[in-house]
Amino acid sequence: MDESLRRTVHKGTTKVERHHKFAKHLAFGSGGHLRSNNPEDQEKAIVYNELVTNAVALQKVVNQTQALHMLKVDGGWRMADGGWRMADVSIRPADLAFLSPYAISNLKRFGDYSTDLKPQGMPARMTLPL
Repeated sequence: MDESLRRTVHKGTTKVERHHKFAKHLAFGSGGHLRSNNPEDQEKAIVYNELVTNAVALQKVVNQTQALHMLKVDGGWRMADGGWRMADVSIRPADLAFLSPYAISNLKRFGDYSTDLKPQGMPARMTLPL
C-alpha cells in the first residue's frame, strides 16, 4: 500500500529485468541453450555469460562517460540565429538518469573488433561532468 515502497520495488525490478534482457542478448551458442544437463556445464554457462555481460556493461559506462566529458569540453551543436552553432552544454543529473549500459540497439554482437595490444593511456576521470 505504500507508494514509495512500490516505486522502489518497481525501479529495482526494472533494473534486474533490463540486466537479464541484456545478458540474454549477449548469450551465444544455440540461443543460450545447453545440450547437456550437467549442472556444472550449466553453472559455467551462467557464470561466463554474466562475466561477458558485466564486461560489456562496464565498457559501455566508460564510453558514455567519455562521451559526456567530450560533450562538456567541446560543446554541442544548437540551432541559433538561423543556423547551427556550437554552444555550451549543461549536463544535469536528471539527464544522466536516462543513460543505461543495457541498451542493445547500438551493440554489435558479431562484428569487426580491432584489438590494440598497446593502447594509449587515458586520463582517469572518476566523476561525471555536471
